[in-house]
Amino acid sequence: MMPKKKNKVLDATEGAKILEAARKYIFTYGFTSLTVEGLARQLATNVKKIYAHYRSKPLLIQAAIESKLTDLDRDMTAAQEGLCDRTERIHALLGAMKAHTKEFTLAYFSDVLVANSAFNEWLRTKQIQLFSKHFKSLLSDGCREEAPFGDVSLEVFTEMCRVATDPAFVLRITKKQEVVNIEEIYKQVNKILLKGVLG
Repeated sequence: MMPKKKNKVLDATEGAKILEAARKYIFTYGFTSLTVEGLARQLATNVKKIYAHYRSKPLLIQAAIESKLTDLDRDMTAAQEGLCDRTERIHALLGAMKAHTKEFTLAYFSDVLVANSAFNEWLRTKQIQLFSKHFKSLLSDGCREEAPFGDVSLEVFTEMCRVATDPAFVLRITKKQEVVNIEEIYKQVNKILLKGVLG
């Protein structure tokens, strides 16, 4: 009888470093040009160690983007702590979202734009889940209190939030500008969101 192979215990610190490096690359240069070999050289390690943590490049990309959404979720939660006023909470949440746009670059948006439908559907679902978690009760409260534009549906609001980081929208806008500032674009979209929800 063959002895059972022992499962190797993965180094969590090593996995975190791989994820951090991949995330930085993806949001700076996009994910199409990312290679496991290049990442291994950058980290002075070998591809086997990277594949031990992430079985494929797509899974690594997905994990990197999920880590971004996890950080955004954390910051959106922290931003509204101690706030009771609906308007203040919406401002705080949108502010947290705007702060996270600093990590985005046109290279990332360009890759998302040409990614396959399965990837885009996965990303859209993740975004909707996140925005729904934080905004659903606020929009419902506005409707009950008959606040200005309080009857804006969660679906409409979520899609408006997504437009702010929609690749086609961002790339179309930046073509008309000499200086690319994605955070500024998001700031302008926030004004539209606030006017629509708060009046």
